[in-house]
Formats: sequence, structure tokens, C-alpha cells
Amino acid sequence: MDMNRSALFLLLLWFSLDSAIAQDFIIKNFDVSIQIDRSGVINTHEKITVDFSAQKRGIIRNIPYQYTYQKKSYKANITSIAVKDQPSKITDQSGQKSIRIGDPDRYITGRQVYDITYKVKGPFITADTYDEFYWNITGNEWTAPIEKVNFDITLPDDIALDYADLKLYAGKTGSRADSGFIQQEGRHITGQNINILQPGEGLTIALKLPSGYIDPVNTVHLSESRTQEVMRKLKTQWPLAILPAILISLMVGWWNKMKTRFNPEPITEPQPYPPLDMNPAEVGAFFDHIVNDRDVISLLPYWAAQGFIKMEYDQHSEDTYLIKLQNLDEKHAAYEYTLFNKIFEGRPSVSLSSLRNNFHQTHAAVKSMIKQEIIDKELYDPEYRHWFKSWRSWIGITAFMVLAILCMALGYWLAGIFFIIGFIIGIILITTSQVLSQRGQLMHQKLKAFYAFLKGDQNQSLESVIKDDPNYFDKVYPYAVALKLDKSFITKVRPYIPQAPIWYGYYGMGMGQHHQTMNDFGTHFEPKEISSAFTSYPQPTVGSGGGSFGGGGGGFSGGGFGGGGGSSW
Repeated sequence: MDMNRSALFLLLLWFSLDSAIAQDFIIKNFDVSIQIDRSGVINTHEKITVDFSAQKRGIIRNIPYQYTYQKKSYKANITSIAVKDQPSKITDQSGQKSIRIGDPDRYITGRQVYDITYKVKGPFITADTYDEFYWNITGNEWTAPIEKVNFDITLPDDIALDYADLKLYAGKTGSRADSGFIQQEGRHITGQNINILQPGEGLTIALKLPSGYIDPVNTVHLSESRTQEVMRKLKTQWPLAILPAILISLMVGWWNKMKTRFNPEPITEPQPYPPLDMNPAEVGAFFDHIVNDRDVISLLPYWAAQGFIKMEYDQHSEDTYLIKLQNLDEKHAAYEYTLFNKIFEGRPSVSLSSLRNNFHQTHAAVKSMIKQEIIDKELYDPEYRHWFKSWRSWIGITAFMVLAILCMALGYWLAGIFFIIGFIIGIILITTSQVLSQRGQLMHQKLKAFYAFLKGDQNQSLESVIKDDPNYFDKVYPYAVALKLDKSFITKVRPYIPQAPIWYGYYGMGMGQHHQTMNDFGTHFEPKEISSAFTSYPQPTVGSGGGSFGGGGGGFSGGGFGGGGGSSW
């Protein structure tokens, strides 16, 4: 019998030594100091004494921050990680903080001491009648044995706990073995292990504290669902959400004040003519605050009506020709000269088909020039543009997003949500909203009245206007193109103007010898086709767009928060 016992002892000793030799190190002492704060934060200080039997660089300490408890996942916030007098690298790996300690270029042997400090927010459990500090002191994932564990936990208040409220579990994960020494002296709860902890074993403590002892915001509630937990935490975070709510209110209020500070009387009577000091490209761009392809195309009938060009349709090739009659005069905008000169380039005429795949860069440049022309006319409030259409606004909304990320990372969800809302509102205000100057608002009122006349059922008024002004179609049609009302406008004027405009005819015929009806003109003059010729690329690509202005069940070893483990490297 004595021989069998001796053999068993030698076998166990061999396995223990074999495990230690395989890892080439032993943890001689694992000393832990923990200070508990009633806010739900603990300050942890670990001093790990390691004896290396082979050359190593140091150790890796893994501390989990994601946990599963009673089939629910929780996340603690680990911050302020520091390693004293040793080089270290901290990374996030699979739900844990991995602290690699040691110099990659230096190997060590013998006894080494590693001093680690960190803070953890939220490693507490709240039941109906008590709070609990449930903490895995060493972790159960060390690949080497731990000879001695000493811990000292400091409570925030000098309260007396029953001995039954102090639990210590040792062994592999799931073990309920009460294998250790624990006691309370005033605010301090101290203890240590009795047996050596083998690889895969650890030491876990559970302290049963009075109900409400820890701020419930930073605890895991056993009796509530995940939704209830989120709602409870959100309710307690209202004070922190006041700041972003105030900032959002100030931003929206300021924007609304600037938007409404000029409020001219609305023009209720539809107007048959556009404003005199804006050509159709500028009217189209200013009306919807976007420079569309149609705005550029509208300049062709605009020039034709003034006698600078004419257009002819070739029935055989189904192509349209632009024919120059004379150069633009000095009254036209710079972008008009750019477009006009690039179309003809010294040629007397040009077909639309010849412009395909060759004109997109000019078209894009002209759109940008139209946008700048509108801005230069000061139709938009310069003060609004100074704040909401410049780098200043982007700094503001970037700050909203940075603060949102920071609040979310620190667990202040409600404040983070409000900052995200502020970020979204800021993006909307910057990219879509426009605030007009006093002159701009008056101009926009006139355009609305003009648009209402073209779009509405004004047959009697239209007939009267055409009777009084035989050139009405030539004057207004370019604006109808820019406002995307060209087809409906042709339909409305057809009963009163049966012939196509004099500047549009069949290819090869003289001026006025076109023999085209207004119906033919509406069929053959197609702004979409012209836009396609102006914007097509040599290779397929994205089409051009507009240029905007704009614990109840008990504890066990390996359970609770904390834990993790480590290895050498």
C-alpha cells in the first residue's frame, strides 16, 4: 500500500514538473490589491512574480472584458492599463485585453516581477436583495502553475459582512471547491490559496454586499431582461444627455433664425415671364439649388432665340446640327463663352453626334462655373454660407461624431445617441438646406410665380400673352427647358403657335424654310438626347449628377468578472 501511494505521488509530481518544464516558467506569487468604489469601478493592482527556467522575453496577461452570465452577454470597461518599469503592448483580442510585457529584443531568465494596474467599470451583480462582487482573481487560463495567491480587497466603507457572505473558489472552471483562506478586517478582505493552482485552474472570490451598496448603473441585474437593463441605464443617463440636447437645440434654433430673418411678402399671382436679370441656366440652377444638365442645355434655345445660332434636324441620320450665325456679344456670362467657343471651336457648324465622348469635361466645367455665378450674385445669405457651407460646419459635425463615439465607448449610450442625432441633423442642414438672402428670397418668389404660370392651367391667360407678344415662345421656352416643363409648355402653346420656332428646321434648308410643325419640334428637339451627347464618356462610367449648393445560483472557480490568464513569450 505504501509503495502504491509513493508511486502515485511520484506520478503526480512528474506531471506537475512536466507541465512547468513545458512552459519554462512558474508563477511564484500572484499578489492582487483591489479597491472597490461605490460607483461600480474597481482599481486593480497585480504583482506577478515569475521564475523562468529558460530564456523568454516576458509574459502575456489576458484580461477579459466580455462575459456571459445566465445566458446574457455583458461587457465591462477596462481602462488605465499600465505596466511599471517594463515595455508593454496592449491589444484587443477576442473580447479581452491582451497585455504583452517584455522587450522583444531581450531574453531573460530567472525571477522577474511584473507590476500591472488597471481600472474596471461594472464588474458587479445586483440581485433583488443584495449586490455581489464576483471576481476571478487570477484567471483560469494560465499555462503555468501558480504557487501562491494573495489578495487584499478594500471596501469603500467599514461594513461588517457575515462569514457566509465571503466565498472563495479554487480549481478548474466550474469547480465549487472552497479551497482557500479568506477573512475581513475592517474595510479589508484578505485571503490566499491553500493548494498550488495548476495550469487551467484559478481563484475566484464572491462578496455578498448590502443591496444598493453599488451604483445600479454599473451592475449586472439578474432579475431583468436585456431590454430592461438598457432602459434602466438610459433613464439614469439623462443628465449627461442634456449637453448634446442643448447643442442640438442651439444649432437648429440658430439655423431657423437665419432662415426666417428675411421674409418677403409671397407673390400669389402667377407670372408669365421670368426675372429679367437671370438667364435660363441660372434660373434652373437657382430654382432647385442644383446645377442640372438641363440648365446647361437650356442655353442652346436661349442663344437661338437671340439669333446667335440655329438648329437643324437631319431626317436621314436623325442627328441635330448646331449652326453658328454670329459670336456671342459682351452681355453674356463667362461660362456662356466657354460653352459656345468649345462647341464650335472655329467651325461654322457641328453635329451632336460629333460631340459624344469629347465634351464631358467642358460640360462639367461649365456646370461649376454656373454654380459659382449663382453664388457671386449673393442670392444666398453670406453669413449662413460662412457658418453652414464652409469648413467651420464640418468641424462642428465632426465634433458631434467624435463625442458620440467617446460617449458610447464609456457606456454613456443616451448622450452618445443624442450626439449621433446632432451629427445627422448637421449633415442634413449642411448638405440639403439653403438660406437665401433678402434679394434671393424675392427672386425665388418671382421664380415660383413664373413656375406656377407654366405648370398651371392658364390657357386663357396664355392665349392673351401670346396674342400680345408674338415672340413669347422664344423668350420663355429656354426657361421651360431648365425647369423641366418643356414638353408640357409645347403642348399648351401648340393651339396658338402651330409652327416650330424660326431657329429650328430641317437640315439643309434655309432660315424659315423648315416646314416643321410645333409637334415636330417637340418630337425632334429632345434635351435628354443633347444632354447625353454633352455628358457621355469614352468608356462606361457613372453618369453626371448635379452640383449642389449646398449570481443568484451560486459561484464557482472561473466564474465572475475578471479572469483570463496568460503565458510566456
